[in-house]
Amino acid sequence: MAQSGRTIRVYVSSTFRDMHAERDYLHKIVFPALRERMAARNLNLVVTDPLWGIAEDKADIELAFKEIDQSTIFIGILGERYGFIPDKIPENTLIQYPWLKDYSG
Repeated sequence: MAQSGRTIRVYVSSTFRDMHAERDYLHKIVFPALRERMAARNLNLVVTDPLWGIAEDKADIELAFKEIDQSTIFIGILGERYGFIPDKIPENTLIQYPWLKDYSG
């Protein structure tokens, strides 16, 4: 069945090794309740959380930036770690996001 109404896209980001309880709470408690409230107002909630079901070494920075660009809301869950830093930023990503050149390494 096709959804009607406006879609709100949320991107959730944190490090791979921590914040699991916080992410679980969002996915199991917050987002379902929010979807229910939004549906009553003809709004759709789409959540992108790249850490559910992906290994750290399989992180795709190009895909992550595309998903972030399409999102209405970005949720960054911060803790005491910096997380994954890719060895190399793909050339296509640097062309699309030239400001990343200043953060290489």
